Amino acid sequence: MDGILAIEFAALLLTGMVITGYDFVIEDRTRRLSPTERLKHGLLTLIYGVFLTWLAPSPLWQWSFRPVGLAFHDYGTISIVLSLYSVGVLLLGVANFTSSKLLAMHQPKSTT
Repeated sequence: MDGILAIEFAALLLTGMVITGYDFVIEDRTRRLSPTERLKHGLLTLIYGVFLTWLAPSPLWQWSFRPVGLAFHDYGTISIVLSLYSVGVLLLGVANFTSSKLLAMHQPKSTT
C-alpha cells in the first residue's frame, strides 16, 4: 500500500485539470469574458502549471514510495493563513453550489 495517497493525489490533480479544461470550453461557448477575466484565467493556469512542474518530478515521485499516512506539521503563521484560505475556498464552493441550485429552481421549464 506504499504511496497509495500519492497516486490518489495525482489522480485528483488530473481530474481537476480535466474539469478546468471542460469549464474553459463551456465558458467560451456560453458567455463573453472580459479581458481582465481572461487574464485572470491565464495567470491562474500559469501558476497551476508552475505548481505541477515543481510537484510532479520530485515530491510526488518520492511520496509514491513512502508508507501511507498523514502527519501534522506546524509551519507557523503560514499554516494558519493557508488553513483560513482553505476554509474560505470551501465556503465559496458551498455558496456557488447553493446559487447554482437556486438558479436552476427558478429557470423556466422547457416546453419541448
